[in-house]
Amino acid sequence: MYQTVGAVVAQLLFWLLCAGFIAFIGYSLYVWYIHKKYDHIPGPPRDNFFLGHIPTFVKETNSGRVVHDTFLQWAEMYGPVYRINSFHSVALVVTCPEATKEFLMSPKYSKDPFVYKRLFHLFGKRFLGNGLITAMNHDLWYKQRRIMDPAFSSSYLRGLMGTFNERAECLMDRLGEIAEEQTTANMHKLVNSVTLDVICKVAFGVDLDLLKNHDSPFPNAIELCLQGMIYYIRDPFFTLFPKNKKKVQDIKDAVELLRKTGDQWINQRKSAVERGEDVPKDILTQILKTADELKAFNEEDNEVMLDNFVTFFIAGQETTANQLSFAIMELGRHPEILQKAKEEVDEVIGTKHEILYDDLGKLTYLSQVLKETLRLYATAPGTSRWLHEDSVISGFKIPAGCAVLLSSYISSRMDKFFKDPLKFDPERFNPTATKPYFCYYPFALGPRSCLGQVFSQNNPNAPPCIRGWIPWVGAAFEFGKEPLHFIARARAKYGPVFTVLVAGKRLTFVTLHEDFRTFFMSKDVDFEQAVQEPVRNTASISKESFFKFHPACNTMIKGRLTPGNTALLVDHLCEEFNNHLELLGRKGSGSLNKLVRSVMYPAVMSNLLGKSNSPKSALEKQKFIEKFTTYDDGFEYGSQLPDMFLKEWASAKEWLLSLLENMIVRAVDNHSNESGGEVSTQSYDLFFVGDTTILEPNKNS
Repeated sequence: MYQTVGAVVAQLLFWLLCAGFIAFIGYSLYVWYIHKKYDHIPGPPRDNFFLGHIPTFVKETNSGRVVHDTFLQWAEMYGPVYRINSFHSVALVVTCPEATKEFLMSPKYSKDPFVYKRLFHLFGKRFLGNGLITAMNHDLWYKQRRIMDPAFSSSYLRGLMGTFNERAECLMDRLGEIAEEQTTANMHKLVNSVTLDVICKVAFGVDLDLLKNHDSPFPNAIELCLQGMIYYIRDPFFTLFPKNKKKVQDIKDAVELLRKTGDQWINQRKSAVERGEDVPKDILTQILKTADELKAFNEEDNEVMLDNFVTFFIAGQETTANQLSFAIMELGRHPEILQKAKEEVDEVIGTKHEILYDDLGKLTYLSQVLKETLRLYATAPGTSRWLHEDSVISGFKIPAGCAVLLSSYISSRMDKFFKDPLKFDPERFNPTATKPYFCYYPFALGPRSCLGQVFSQNNPNAPPCIRGWIPWVGAAFEFGKEPLHFIARARAKYGPVFTVLVAGKRLTFVTLHEDFRTFFMSKDVDFEQAVQEPVRNTASISKESFFKFHPACNTMIKGRLTPGNTALLVDHLCEEFNNHLELLGRKGSGSLNKLVRSVMYPAVMSNLLGKSNSPKSALEKQKFIEKFTTYDDGFEYGSQLPDMFLKEWASAKEWLLSLLENMIVRAVDNHSNESGGEVSTQSYDLFFVGDTTILEPNKNS
């Protein structure tokens, strides 16, 4: 019997070894196939057939060096596109601006599943889950992003200045105490405490007072989580070594602390909402709204809320704290820059006790200092996108199925984009300086750029970013068919600011009222030019017609708009209304809009041109109303699309312009005869665009 069992075990082991050997051979062949598939792309020699470049990454991480410095060296050696290997995976590091624009600005490239799915858990503990940073499903991500937007609007940030001032004052008091004690100030630790204080107060409504409460576990928990992210992504063997067991457990405990804290704070806010209490429209309130909205996705509501809590708790604090710490370091290294920044602050702020939101936009040089800090020390060294289809990058044919790594850290330190790149020079961001495009993106670009960047670069004069675009294919007809619905759908999908490409024209829509003021106050926006094109498309007349009757028509219309003549409009409206009531008695109407149009159009024309020159018979009036209704309905999108897309509207416009031209000429002739042939002496400045005109009164006439 024992011999039989032994034989079975031996046979089983034999087949297991055979299966393992076959699997090894199969995997080896697959790795060889991947190498062959991408080896036409330049790149550094692999450290190992199976591990690829992983040994280099582990060595750099363990030595405390920055892996992206190695990536920078490779970019200088191997060009704007090069490959790196790990096991059977390939990633491309891309530094050329054209490809950066394509991958980051277009929503069709999703985030790299390898990196962002690994952040779902951290050593077995749910970490960022399906939060804003890591959500792979575009619809799920966008629904969260849209709900969160109000918590980052300029109007909301304006209301936070009191908290910002208060915490800054607390930091100054603490620095004063350290100065009196004549001890060393750990600025990174102090800034960490202040930024975490601010985030907890403005985002979650909780006052931690970390400058005084030195025993708080949160700063250390955040530090452990950040370390865990690096180890977990870059070193796949980290958990295999016994010496790392305690570090792994500490990281898991830190994640548990943050999620338990989030659960407690969320439940407190939820109870306050249920009791009908007034709650701030902060991030925590938006997180609660997210859970309600996401039920259609069958997600565990509470887990999704905790995902976003941890996301904002860590990302909101760490990015701002690091930026400020590096800025302080560089200002200490460059006394002349510190002096210039100080002089600007003294000029703008002076002796004011409270800094106002509008003051921030006046601190131009200080803003340059912060931007230069981000150039050298980006809050996140890079981001990645997944290549779903074959592509061509910088002349290389790239097969689908690989990740594309894009790093502002790398491109910002390359001398082909920035002269003397390692020199700290805020003048690079002087408003008049020439800047390279798509080489500086510390908060990423495009639809999935960092939502919280407003906290790090709080400049009310900065134009809102274009968060996405809508491809023009099919958009022209959709847009022309129902523009308002099209805009509503685009806003729901792409956010409050988006660009549409219609018939070769780029139209950027700003649907967040806080951003309107930015455009209206901007010196770079030409409103006259913006208005001329719609006017030309929707109400253009020929040059000949313009010269023929405009001066006399201007005099006549001015006369018609005197108080006495304007009062006649009431009589004309009453007359048209009575006439229309007779028509309603025979046909009926269920449209108030149609009723108003039928009464208003003929009455206004009668008042301006005189009854003898306006449509007289019921048939003429009816046709006039129909044409004007068609024209009026299409006016909104008629200014944006060529007539070839809007044939019915274009036909109505042509018919109306021809009719109005004849009517106005007759009215002008009658008016000239009545007034003895006098015409206006008003002169005009004309701008000719093609076969049409744009008119402006001459201010000197």
